[in-house]
Amino acid sequence: MNILSHALVAYIAVGQRCTLEVAAGSMLSDMANAASVDFPEAAGSDLALGMRTHVIADSIFHADRAFVSCCVSMRRLLESESMSRGGSRACAHVGFELLLDGIIEPEVRKALDLSIVFETLEGIENSAQVL
Repeated sequence: MNILSHALVAYIAVGQRCTLEVAAGSMLSDMANAASVDFPEAAGSDLALGMRTHVIADSIFHADRAFVSCCVSMRRLLESESMSRGGSRACAHVGFELLLDGIIEPEVRKALDLSIVFETLEGIENSAQVL
């Protein structure tokens, strides 16, 4: 769920060729999984390039010792508070990724013009606060 992190990785990896479609493709996998939606890749498109950067970044990031160690520590802490193993694994994994997004969000704003994404997220946040 580190959606913004994926956009920043795509920007760094692709450089000047990082269009809004590449950035969107890099974020799409996590959003599609969360919504249980399948988006077929359009071979050769910017969207497909972004989706490939997502897969590559995840394979590297999820194997990183620091990520794994933090997730294990967070999972153990949650389990010690009586959370189920499955729930604690999911919360630790997604929680770490969301924390990462929160930390790098200012860098993403500087690197990419994702104003439509931020406006949508802020609209959702404002709606949630009303509830």
